[in-house]
Amino acid sequence: MADDTRRDRASTDDLAGAVRAVMPGLERFVRFEGRDPARLRSRWLAALDGPLPVDGIGRDAVLGELSELIVGHGLRTGHPGFTGWVTTMPTDVAVAADLAQAVAVPQRWWATAGNFADDLAMRWLIALLGFPASHVGTFTAGGSTANLIGLGAARQHAGERLGLDPGRDGNRGFVEPRVYCSTETHHVVGRALGVLGLGRSSLREVALDGEGTIDVDALQRVLDDDAHAGRSQVAIVACAGDVNTGRIDPIDRLARIAGERGIWLHVDGAYGGWGMLDARVRERFGDVACYDSFAIDPHKWLAAPVGTGAAIVRDAGVLGRAFECETGAYDRERHAPIGTADTGSPFDELGLGTPDFGVDFSAPARGLAVWAILREIGANGVRERIVRHNDCARRVADRVRNDPMLELLAEPVLSICCFRIHPPRWTDEARLDALNDAVLHWKLSYRSALCVNAVALYRPHGDDHWRELAFAHLERARHVGRVLHAQARAGETLLVRPVGSRVHHHRDVTVGVERQEGRVVGRREARAPVFALHGQAQLVAGPQRLAHIDRTGLAEQPHHPHPHPFWAKMGPFFTTEPPWPPSACSSFQEASARARTTSAWRPWPRHTRAARGPRPWCSS
Repeated sequence: MADDTRRDRASTDDLAGAVRAVMPGLERFVRFEGRDPARLRSRWLAALDGPLPVDGIGRDAVLGELSELIVGHGLRTGHPGFTGWVTTMPTDVAVAADLAQAVAVPQRWWATAGNFADDLAMRWLIALLGFPASHVGTFTAGGSTANLIGLGAARQHAGERLGLDPGRDGNRGFVEPRVYCSTETHHVVGRALGVLGLGRSSLREVALDGEGTIDVDALQRVLDDDAHAGRSQVAIVACAGDVNTGRIDPIDRLARIAGERGIWLHVDGAYGGWGMLDARVRERFGDVACYDSFAIDPHKWLAAPVGTGAAIVRDAGVLGRAFECETGAYDRERHAPIGTADTGSPFDELGLGTPDFGVDFSAPARGLAVWAILREIGANGVRERIVRHNDCARRVADRVRNDPMLELLAEPVLSICCFRIHPPRWTDEARLDALNDAVLHWKLSYRSALCVNAVALYRPHGDDHWRELAFAHLERARHVGRVLHAQARAGETLLVRPVGSRVHHHRDVTVGVERQEGRVVGRREARAPVFALHGQAQLVAGPQRLAHIDRTGLAEQPHHPHPHPFWAKMGPFFTTEPPWPPSACSSFQEASARARTTSAWRPWPRHTRAARGPRPWCSS
């Protein structure tokens, strides 16, 4: 039989060329120019949505689509003004490490340099966070899996106290198992209990105290009731910085309670756990040596690639028994001793680490990016970042206190500042909710390039207020002022939205220019709605400013039938008067003048427009 010379259709001999093909698109993406192109679904959905390819389109065409469609319409969490969530874009070195891992360390196992670096990164992480060296850990796909691992160890611990082996026999023998947490604990904890077979209904949520953290006295009462009823008490879950407010449960008190009652203490620090590196809040985290298990996400504050979580556990034996994976004939090297001398082959030994510490078997070396980040900036670099971001949240709070349109709802603890728009003399919570909701949708639709997804609104459990979150991951102090200014002015924009409130048309508004050596080399533009007003003029509502454009520059001007006043009743938050009485404005010119003093409206000079045609207000 002749040799088979057929080649696989996939390209395997020009990795550098493939990277070069997508690099221009990546470089354009990280400049974050203009409005977010991902919103234009019409540009990419039809091009991507198709049937299964029969023969494929080939390497070059796929790389072109990857660059133009995927990268060109990517998710801008790395934008300097992005403050919506706690995940961000990985740093340059982390991206390079992720690529190196995908190519050169396709398995975290076996005796290679990548395997050693992965294990070393976990030891460094344990040392960085102040855990005793006897603690063990494993990298995971994220905080969800890290919490699952911690609670799986808690289940094993609770079962062994009852003479059971849940890892082997399941949950037989537990009596109405209970896990305790606050109402602000992340919902992945409940899902983990479902996966472990304990059931989501086993989660006992305890109300918050006046500080917004778990009410310890209420927890004690619940624990006493369940103990008296003979229920199996599996774990207490403490929150080390929730993603709503950044508040930290009184972990030292919870640790004492857990220790006295023999209950496992699991700490969810997926986001806020890194805050223990800021000496100003370090004492809030208590003694980490008392944590039975701990979940943290390097893909948040450490800026590792998304898909990098970590679980740290005090008792390696309990963890190993909870997630034991039996040995097969194909991996008998797991029992080979780990040495430091040269090997005949890296496959002679499994390498460092064990699959008995988690849910993965075949797994990437997720710790390689963590190793690279810590190698690049060191422990001090990480601490400086945490302190800088926490400082940023405090600057946001200071700016909010000094702006009459904004209300601070919670003092920052970590890098989250909670505030909302609250016009003077407004007391109706329903109107305030509606206004803040409208501002959110306004900013998402008409935001500037800087304030990409700048806010997220949420209603905390048991709270009657909408709150806005400013996740202070802003790398430049000037962004704080811009984001806060845009936020307050967006509220004023809606408050003074004119009669004829329907959008007549949209136009591009220049919201900023980029200069080099005095020359304008680029502009940032955003689509803005144009509202008709009384047949005399137009208002162009930009994302940060309002521009007054008179009628001469408009091709079409519909007549609006309604007389004075000049204010529309836009939903429940326009049911009473605006910031100044509309009856005091006898003309559009007077109303416009009042608006300029309140919301930074800028009239466009007529003499310039007469020569150049209609243009929006432009800010440098």
